[in-house]
Amino acid sequence: MSNGNPFYMPPSLISPDSMSFKIAVAGENIYVGKRDGHLMHSLDEGKTWNDLTDHLPFPVQNYKSIVFAGNFVFVATDKGVLLSANGTDWHTLTDVEKTPLVTNRLVVDGTTVYCETKQKIYQLNRNIGIWQPVTPEIPYPVSSFDVDNNTLYAGTFGGGVLRFSLDN
Repeated sequence: MSNGNPFYMPPSLISPDSMSFKIAVAGENIYVGKRDGHLMHSLDEGKTWNDLTDHLPFPVQNYKSIVFAGNFVFVATDKGVLLSANGTDWHTLTDVEKTPLVTNRLVVDGTTVYCETKQKIYQLNRNIGIWQPVTPEIPYPVSSFDVDNNTLYAGTFGGGVLRFSLDN
C-alpha cells in the first residue's frame, strides 16, 4: 500500500538505513534526495512532486546534504556538490583544480556555503563558483562544524573543538 505518498514505507520496513534520505525546506519549496538515487522536488509543500533525477549532470547513489542559501539549493552527493536556482539547471561545484569536492555536510551562514572534505573546511566563492579552503588541514577527523559570522568552529574526533577566524 503506497498510501498515495511517494515516500510512504510500511512501518515493518523502517530501519535506520531505510530512512537515509535528505531533505531541505524553504517555505513551500521542498527537495528530497531519496535513498534510491532520485532527487524529488515540490513547490506546494509536498502535495505534488517532480522527479529531477534526469536533470542532474551525473547519476547519484547517495545524497549527503541538501541546503538552501539565498535563491539557490545546494545538494551534496557521493560524486560532488551541485547548485541550482530552479531545479532544472544544475552545476557541479569544483575547487581551483576543477575537482568536485565530496562532502558529508554543507553549512550555511547567511548566503555563504561551506563544506568539509579531507580535513579542511572550504567556502564557496559564488563570484567564481569555486570552493576555496578557509582552514589549514585539521590534524583530526572533523565530526561537525558550524559558522557564525566570521568565526568557524570545527568539532573533531580527538582534538576537541577548534576555532578559526575567517577575517581576511
